Amino acid sequence: MSAPLLTKTANGVLPPEPRQLATPVRPAATPSQTGTPSLPQAETPNGNAHAQNGHLPFPSSALSSVPNSTPVRPGPAVVVKPISGRREEYQRYDVVDATPSLSQKRKEQVDIGLAALKPHEREIADRKIEELRHLVASLTDDKDDLEGSDSFRTVSTLDADFTVMRSRAMDNLSDNMSNIINLGRFSALPVDMVMDIQSLLQPGVTSATKNDLFKQAEETIEWSDSIEAAKFALKAAKMILDTMIEGRDDYRMRREEMIDTIIDLVKFIKDACIVPVLQARRSGSTEDVYITASGQKKELQTVLRLCGSVMSRCAMLIGKYNLSDRALNGLEYLALELVMEQNSDSEKDSIFTIQKFEQFRQKAVDVLAEIFARHAEQQNSILNGVLSNLEKLPDKKASARQFKSARDVPIMTISALFMRFVQVAATNRESQTKTTASKDNGNSSDEDASDYDPGTGSTKKKKKKRNDTSAQTAQLLFKRAKTIAYTIAGFLVDRASNVSKTSDKPFRNLLDLFIEDFCNVLGSPEWPGAELLLEQVMRKMNALLQAEQTAKTTVNDKDMALSVMSRIGCGILDFKHRLKKLKREKLDVSQSDISSKLDRLLDEAMSDNAKEGVNDLDLLAFDGPYRMVIESLPDYLDLHSSQDDPRLQSVSGCHVTLWLAAFLRAFPADAHDADARPLAVAQLRERLDLMIMDHKWLSQKLYVFNSCCSFLFFFANVFLANSNPYLKYRANLLPAL
Repeated sequence: MSAPLLTKTANGVLPPEPRQLATPVRPAATPSQTGTPSLPQAETPNGNAHAQNGHLPFPSSALSSVPNSTPVRPGPAVVVKPISGRREEYQRYDVVDATPSLSQKRKEQVDIGLAALKPHEREIADRKIEELRHLVASLTDDKDDLEGSDSFRTVSTLDADFTVMRSRAMDNLSDNMSNIINLGRFSALPVDMVMDIQSLLQPGVTSATKNDLFKQAEETIEWSDSIEAAKFALKAAKMILDTMIEGRDDYRMRREEMIDTIIDLVKFIKDACIVPVLQARRSGSTEDVYITASGQKKELQTVLRLCGSVMSRCAMLIGKYNLSDRALNGLEYLALELVMEQNSDSEKDSIFTIQKFEQFRQKAVDVLAEIFARHAEQQNSILNGVLSNLEKLPDKKASARQFKSARDVPIMTISALFMRFVQVAATNRESQTKTTASKDNGNSSDEDASDYDPGTGSTKKKKKKRNDTSAQTAQLLFKRAKTIAYTIAGFLVDRASNVSKTSDKPFRNLLDLFIEDFCNVLGSPEWPGAELLLEQVMRKMNALLQAEQTAKTTVNDKDMALSVMSRIGCGILDFKHRLKKLKREKLDVSQSDISSKLDRLLDEAMSDNAKEGVNDLDLLAFDGPYRMVIESLPDYLDLHSSQDDPRLQSVSGCHVTLWLAAFLRAFPADAHDADARPLAVAQLRERLDLMIMDHKWLSQKLYVFNSCCSFLFFFANVFLANSNPYLKYRANLLPAL
């Protein structure tokens, strides 16, 4: 039975009146039973449920509270208990702080991660967290009681003795951590618990830097113990970096001395192990090192792979947080040395194998690119460091091109690094998400309403301010990318000047290798920076041709300019030839609307009789080739599980900047005719403004293309290359050259 009703009066609460037992309510007769025609029911949202439940009896408590004079009507009765109105039961707040505290923000992040899990996954995650908590507590107790511990051992160095975890215990800890990280719940761990994990792992890293590993002074070189110690230390360093990347955003978990220790470990292993093995040869002074390394090739390759994993996590840490100047400088010099280090000339002389070392070198490229992207004040030093060491690079094609892209031909590592520099310079890494608080669903009316702020009176000023900000941002990013490209092109051309074809100096050959690399990836979705670099090289060569012959401008320089311009022109013509071949062999106009549209646009762009080429609005349309490329990048780069990958952000950000810059050239901003623009142009500008200010805006929309054929990614980029009037103009001059 339901609880008796209470009545509140001024004097207090009176006991309930005794109620009489209600007679059972008989179900209402249906029309077929009574013969009375049914009355039409009112149309209500719950009309169906009312009709279905009309035969059910209602509680007697509800009927007893109804006066006898009131006819009984089938339906639920809800009784709300009055809220107390006594003044002393309320608390007064003179100031209300609506800003959430840091602890509230962290709790919200944890709650969001928890809500994303399914019930059974949440149950598993809670159980795994509890297991990790017990394991960490058990290991902490064992560390304090070292004499009877099976999980720790003492490592003696010249400086001090360290209590280091044993391999089996660390593997157990690593497995428990990986289970929670894979479920996306590592950020739910308390900070103190994560710091305990770091304290358990740090001695294994520090002891390796204090030990004299990989000795070479002895007659017989024995590296077995050194390799095991290095592998153990690198695994511990990798786990510590995982706690920093996957854990909560708390400065206590990113202590500077711990990060510096990890960087010192990688430096030590590079100097003591990786570089000597890389430089070892079958004969000569390094013969002993080569013989020793050959007998432990697999173990040394494992050390290289673990070192690359640590470097990769360092790049992720740089992209996520601001590190100290000492850490950034240490990682910068470390990555520069690895990028410029010579690889073996032949596969049979390589202990690490050429491919594995180049994969490791790409981790160093990621570190440099992230520092270049996050810290503009260090861009000049990084660029100067790379350019000043170009003479160390091999100038032969066979040993130079070892950097493998997602779907393109191999290129030089430095070529990839130069294009990464240009692309990150064109990316808005500091996305202003406040400007995207309004949720755009693709309709102009909704966009207009989202910009309205009560009390401002008008939305035009706010729209104009946002448009001006996004336009300035795009122009600034585009200018910065062109400046970086001009610096690189200028250095390459200047160093290659005054060098004859028969000279043994490498810069002329290196310039040819760079030009071939940029032409080979021209139009690739992964390398939009190739177009900007080729444009700046063409400008430098055109300046050499136009300049009068002086002491600084010789016949060799003009000959070099003609040769380079011919190479670029041939590269563009070859690019067009590949597109025509793809169109003929791969593109089926009946496959989808996208294929049909691309077929038409390609015919317009590639036609020799077309005077104006592709219409600007068709080229820059929101559902045009630019957006096809941007939305297809995760599939093209094989990054399905990581939308926040730094490489994906830089490539997509560069495409967005080039898109908006091309729009501003085609439709220059004018205060007089801005409001008179066609609706499609105005909507495109609004969406481009949102995209340049928030790199996640497009991925949050419901605009999805169904066609993801790999050839379409390459095919759509014909418009990106053809939209550059300077390259197109110079390509048409090829017969005259």
